[in-house]
Amino acid sequence: GTFTCSFNDLTSLEHCPSEVGGNFWCSYDGLTSLEFWPSKVGDSFGCANNKLTSLKDIHRHIKKIGGDFLCHGNPIKSHILGLMFVEIDGNISTELGNGSDVDEILNKWKNQGRNGVMHCQRDLIDAGYRELAQL
Repeated sequence: GTFTCSFNDLTSLEHCPSEVGGNFWCSYDGLTSLEFWPSKVGDSFGCANNKLTSLKDIHRHIKKIGGDFLCHGNPIKSHILGLMFVEIDGNISTELGNGSDVDEILNKWKNQGRNGVMHCQRDLIDAGYRELAQL
């Protein structure tokens, strides 16, 4: 089923389930790390409005999201390229950049493996997002 832990001022997801069959909602908390996040979520994954500054190694923590990845409202400055190694069936929403330009690039190249990573990285750099284009 759905796992919800939003609006709890959490700073860690220690003891969080490693897999969630439905939606995973952990928004409006104080999370700064990807540690202990579930590796598989059956539907949407919401981590909006936390304190994440980087998604470094996100692909080492999350393997599959069956719906959308909603991570807007975080002060992310780097390392979103790892999202290209996460199987995401829905849309990616970070609201980074100017409007929706970063999300358009991410969604264009998701689920395409190394080829998608290379093209996504090039497009992010060309759009002026070198820090975001790090793996």
